[in-house]
Amino acid sequence: MVAITDRFRVQYAVERKRLSSSVAVYYVRSDINGGDPVARAVLHIDRATVSEVLVYRPQDRRRGIASALYAAIEAEIGRPLRAGNIRTVAGRAFWRGRTTKAAARVKRLGPMGREKRRNGCQQPFQPEQFQRATAAEEETVRDATRN
Repeated sequence: MVAITDRFRVQYAVERKRLSSSVAVYYVRSDINGGDPVARAVLHIDRATVSEVLVYRPQDRRRGIASALYAAIEAEIGRPLRAGNIRTVAGRAFWRGRTTKAAARVKRLGPMGREKRRNGCQQPFQPEQFQRATAAEEETVRDATRN
């Protein structure tokens, strides 16, 4: 089991069940020791798409649970997820936000980052590199605000 955290720093447990060689279902539970079901996502591994994602209770929606689950899935499979057949307005807005954030990350990487993506090279997520880059960016911002 893996733990994820929403925008409000609440932790959830994620459990994966393999349905076949190309499909897995991820279940999000209310606490690390199991608990009530909160969300579910169906991943098509070969296409790197999530065909169904459902956060069960309305009070659990808009908390970043699906975003945290997607990040955990991407870390596990080692490549970014792609939008599947999106049927809802909320789903389209979610993916539009994800692609906008991804474009911002590519812009920060510069031409080399864009070149890697254009050539189809996909690097697995490296949290240590991200933390170092974020710390360096914060240091630059602090230096700029002091002057």
